[in-house]
Amino acid sequence: LLADVNATQSFYQAGNYSLEIAQNIKSLKDFNGSDLIRTNFLGAKSLEMLAHALNQYVDDKENEKPLLIRASEVQLVDKAKEFILTRFSENINLDEIAQFAGLPIHKLQEGFKMVFGCTVNKYIQDTRLDHAFKLLGQGDLNVNEVVNAIGFSSRSHFAKIFKERFGLSPKRFMLSRNKAQ
Repeated sequence: LLADVNATQSFYQAGNYSLEIAQNIKSLKDFNGSDLIRTNFLGAKSLEMLAHALNQYVDDKENEKPLLIRASEVQLVDKAKEFILTRFSENINLDEIAQFAGLPIHKLQEGFKMVFGCTVNKYIQDTRLDHAFKLLGQGDLNVNEVVNAIGFSSRSHFAKIFKERFGLSPKRFMLSRNKAQ
């Protein structure tokens, strides 16, 4: 690609840009520095975008199914998130989520890591824990009922990860909420 130093061959590649490039474009728009700082920032971001564009070019050229997440695929990751939010209490798996969103599993996983900073399974677990926190805080259900309502099969596993996340066991959390009221 860069060997044509005399510019004797034209080159053009069409397609959607990657999520990394989209994030760089956003950071260029949002940057407020001036003078030398702005010049250096713009130059560095331009080089970073060029590196991402070259990486995407290689990805497109070498892989029948490109591996990099495109900005257009973020909408599909959001679609997967909505699917999870409506069905988190069910026993859903990656295949179902990926099929619903219209993404291969590896792109679904990469998309979640880039957009939400965690895996799909971690996102599901966090969604369940947030809902459990809300249900336990309302005080209408006991711990077993909450465990069933959020789709966990093991009360002990639920108690362990609830305590890791919120610093209290579900039972202690309920007791502390009751004392506060």
